[in-house]
Amino acid sequence: MYGDPHFMTFDGASTVFTNSKINHFWMVHSTDVQIQGYAEGGASKMRGIAVGGELLSGHVLLVTGNAGSAKVLWDGTEILTEDDTEHIEAGAKLYRQTQSEHLPTEEEIRELDGQHNWWESNVGTGLGGNGAQTGWTNPKMNRVYSFLLPQSVEIFVTGYDELEVLIKMPKQAEQGGWCGNFNGNADDDQETPGKINDKKAKGTFLDALPADEDLFLAAGISLIADATEAHRKSDLETRCPDRIQKKAKKNCAHIPEKILRKGCVMDACLTHDVNWATHAADNMEILEVEEGQGIPIFDGHGHCLDQDGRTYSAMEEMQLEIKACLEQLQQLANSPGVRGAQITDGSKCEILQDTEGHGMGIVGSTSLEKGSECWKIL
Repeated sequence: MYGDPHFMTFDGASTVFTNSKINHFWMVHSTDVQIQGYAEGGASKMRGIAVGGELLSGHVLLVTGNAGSAKVLWDGTEILTEDDTEHIEAGAKLYRQTQSEHLPTEEEIRELDGQHNWWESNVGTGLGGNGAQTGWTNPKMNRVYSFLLPQSVEIFVTGYDELEVLIKMPKQAEQGGWCGNFNGNADDDQETPGKINDKKAKGTFLDALPADEDLFLAAGISLIADATEAHRKSDLETRCPDRIQKKAKKNCAHIPEKILRKGCVMDACLTHDVNWATHAADNMEILEVEEGQGIPIFDGHGHCLDQDGRTYSAMEEMQLEIKACLEQLQQLANSPGVRGAQITDGSKCEILQDTEGHGMGIVGSTSLEKGSECWKIL
C-alpha cells in the first residue's frame, strides 16, 4: 500500500482507494489475521495501521501519523520512541530502524536500474571511496519499522508525509480486505482484470470498519475531514492539468514497475503535489526490493517486459505445471540476473534472466496476451 493509497494485492492485482467516506478499512481480514488501515481525509494519505485479535493474543499494535513523526502504540502505550530500538512481547518482535539500515545493495540497484542509472546516481548504496558511508540521498524516506508477528506475519512501514506498507504472510482461511483474497487469482480482486489502478476493487470486507471493531476509534483516532475532497473529486472527473501531468511523467519516469509509475502520475494529478507522489512511489519501490525478496509475484498476463518494454531471454525452459515452475523460480532466485518466470499454456516454464540487448532489471510490466503468465521475483 502506498500513496493515497494504492494497493498491490497478494495475488498481483492493482487497485486504488478512492472512497474517502470509508477511510477506516480492513487491509486483511481472516479468521486469525486481522489488519486494519487508516487513510486521512479526502486526499486518502495512509496515516495508520492496526493489528489485534487472536494473532496478538488480545494485544493491540497500532501505528499512527506519518513516517516522519509516527507513533507506535502497544496496548495504548507508546513504544519504539527512538531509532535502533526494539520491543518484544507476546511472540511479536517490533523494531524501529533508520533509513541508512535499508540501503539497497549493489544487486538491488541493478534490479531497479536495468539499462539506466537513475537509482545508482540518486540513491546508490550509500558507500563512497574506500567503503566510506556517504549517506542516504533520498530525503523523503525517514525511519523504517519492522514488525515480525506470530504465524509468519511480517509488516514493514516507512514513508514521509504518509505511510508506505508492505505485508508478507501466508495465505489465510476466509481472507478478504483491500489486500485481496489471496486465492492465486489476481483477476477476481478487481472489476477490470489487468487494469492498473482499478478504482473498483472486488472481494469481501471492503466496506468501512464496524464501529465496534474499529481499533482506531477505540484508540481515540477518528476520521479527519480534509478540505481537498472537492479538489480530489474534481481531478478524478476531469483530465489532469497539462503542467502537472508533464512534470509528473518526467519525475516518475525512473520508476521501473509500471504499476508504481502510473500510480505516481495518478497521485500527482490528484494532489497536485508531484514531489510527494514521486517520493511515495520511490519509497514503495525500495521497500519492495528490500523486504519482498524471494517471493514469486504475479505481474500479469502475457510475456514479462522490462522497464523499456523488452522481453527477457530464457535461462531455462522446462515442461512444468505452474506450481512446480514457481518452486523452480524460488530455488533460482539468488542466481545473478534471474528476474522471473514465464508460463505458457500452463506447462511451458521459462526462467528469465538479464541479457544485454534484451530485458534487464526488475520486471516492469507484461504484454497482456492470453495464454501466458508472467511472475516476477525480487
